[in-house]
Amino acid sequence: MFPLSLHNYFEILALTCSIIFWKNIRNTPLQWFVPYLIFIVIVEFIGRYMRTELKVTNAWLYNISVPLEYFFYVFIFFSFFKNKINQWLAVGFFVLFGIYVIVFLSINGIAKFNRNVLIIGSFSLIVFSILCLIELYNLPGIINLSKHPVFWIAVGVLLFSAGEFSYDLMTKFFFANRMDKGAIIFRSINSYLNLLLYLCISISFIWKKDSVT
Repeated sequence: MFPLSLHNYFEILALTCSIIFWKNIRNTPLQWFVPYLIFIVIVEFIGRYMRTELKVTNAWLYNISVPLEYFFYVFIFFSFFKNKINQWLAVGFFVLFGIYVIVFLSINGIAKFNRNVLIIGSFSLIVFSILCLIELYNLPGIINLSKHPVFWIAVGVLLFSAGEFSYDLMTKFFFANRMDKGAIIFRSINSYLNLLLYLCISISFIWKKDSVT
């Protein structure tokens, strides 16, 4: 169980920052990161314990948590969007992606991890994070984007999703050619991408701005 993976410490760092700098995100959509990060840390601890100590599959756990992660980040972007088209795209994602996840789990069960969720979810987050950055760029007046908390969240989500999406597209090729036995490459890539994501999220809590809505 211990020592933890490096990305686990960054998840804990992000949670700690969300609590310490609560005053910076209080009464904004970013306040929901506190329960979300608690959920993520708990899931990671349970998943790690199941894999390393109990030696049992934890696929069912991530079949539940991974879709919820995508829903959460799209919710954060939706809360920031002012453009009506972007808002409707987000609503469409909630409905269509939710239907897909429910149908897949109903037909195939929860024991086998659905990698298509990663492909669809990561691609969607690439789109929404880019739309968010475009809206930030078009905000009236002159602002320092690096001082806007949502900027760091969008950048972190974009980098994480782009890396994950690229790997997921190549998964069948890697597995067919026995280039990633035991998904070692995937875990390594995912771990470093998580470092970037949670570091950016931590920065977003530290950077103070009068309004992040």
